[in-house]
Amino acid sequence: MRSDFYDNIGISALAINFVLRHQPNIDIAKVYLILPFLLHKSSITLISKIKTEKSIDEFVATYPAIAANFHSHFTSYLALTTNTLLFLHDIGLIKINGRKINQLKTIDYEKKMGKRANEIFKVSYQLSKILDSSSDDLYTHLRIWL
Repeated sequence: MRSDFYDNIGISALAINFVLRHQPNIDIAKVYLILPFLLHKSSITLISKIKTEKSIDEFVATYPAIAANFHSHFTSYLALTTNTLLFLHDIGLIKINGRKINQLKTIDYEKKMGKRANEIFKVSYQLSKILDSSSDDLYTHLRIWL
């Protein structure tokens, strides 16, 4: 069970920002996958093991456990993702344009952001490469039902 103090809008804003640095124009359906990956310790551990770019089907084939609980993580982060997107929009860091999220400004990573932000920052590029797959493929391979 996640803690509302541990998984908060601040760390969520950083996580989304770090991925958007690599994909500044992204489908909103993909943005909703960022927090379930990056705010879950075991997902970060698995992503950090990736040494080459992987598609979602390669990632799930290599680490099948990721898909086993992903729907549960996805649903538990829906509200936080929505609130974080609205926050980032309100402070002028992103633009919500229909089904697309466009990054307008970035938050630069600094070591003083802490250990957790550092772990998220380190895997944000690998996650952005996984998110290169189509939204349909991502949701299918991660066994998310809507």
